[in-house]
Amino acid sequence: MKSYILLFTAAMILACEGRQLSRCELVRELRKYGFPENQMRDWVCLVENESSRRTDVIGKPNRDGSRDFGLFQINDRYWCSNTNAPGKDCNVTCKRKSLNITRIKSIL
Repeated sequence: MKSYILLFTAAMILACEGRQLSRCELVRELRKYGFPENQMRDWVCLVENESSRRTDVIGKPNRDGSRDFGLFQINDRYWCSNTNAPGKDCNVTCKRKSLNITRIKSIL
């Protein structure tokens, strides 16, 4: 699951920085990156509620000071590093421009 989210997030960031996807565009991209068809409604619901299908969303600080990034609102406390050096469980930085497909594929 972590692999799906990271790969898709990186792809969407590269393909369309700072834009809002239509529901159809989101479904096409989820299919393109191999998200299971029987989970499609769940993923669309998650993305719509977390980021309103916007690729550039950075959430307000959480109670612990962490922040959430992108379509899936990936949290910097556990998953991505909020510094210039890659880190955390996904070994990537949270900054949009630093995520790329090659890097994400190498950690999957």
